[in-house]
Amino acid sequence: MANPGLPEPTPGDLPPPPPLPEEEPDIGPTGPRTPYPVNDPGIGEPGGPGSEPDVFPGAPTDPGTRM
Repeated sequence: MANPGLPEPTPGDLPPPPPLPEEEPDIGPTGPRTPYPVNDPGIGEPGGPGSEPDVFPGAPTDPGTRM
């Protein structure tokens, strides 16, 4: 007599394979990477802190007293 509480699928059986996707997944670009494009729009005008040149480049004229 079979036990009505047996789980499905029965223990020891492998689960069925997952269904196939309708379309292939996007794996991204292939091939070697290209260098950063220099003619990218907006590359001549960087923004954000540190993007502006110093007003007086070089070392400070009076670094102060060091202790």
